[in-house]
Amino acid sequence: MKKLIFTGCSYTYGSGIEREYPSKIKNEFIPHHYNIKNCTYEQLEFIHQNRFSKLVADMFETTDLNNGRSGGDIDYALNEIQKHFDNGESSESIAAIIFQIPALERGASKIYSKKRQKWIELYFQDVELNKNSEIIKMMELIQEYDIE
Repeated sequence: MKKLIFTGCSYTYGSGIEREYPSKIKNEFIPHHYNIKNCTYEQLEFIHQNRFSKLVADMFETTDLNNGRSGGDIDYALNEIQKHFDNGESSESIAAIIFQIPALERGASKIYSKKRQKWIELYFQDVELNKNSEIIKMMELIQEYDIE
């Protein structure tokens, strides 16, 4: 049976599902900006059993390997995928990798520049983008770094 790898940020992990945890008192819900250490075992199990990765894996009768993490960035997610292959996973044991790309402002985005013949790290933390300026900024980066 081949497994599914899910990697990304807190939404991949299942953040937000905790607000649906069955409870008699509403203030027992975990706030959206929770620390996983404050969750009870029952709340964590509720997240693990009801998050998207588990539902998809159950549908295909396989195992989900969920590497989501609150505040996770692209490098974290890629490193988690690499760990699976470093630990012996292969295309023989993995059916698919589902990569929820975290927001760009969470870390560096690496692109290869043919013009400079090296990998370039781009940081978007300080860039205020709206839909139009984001497209313009990306077009400028493509031209500047000769990205395909």
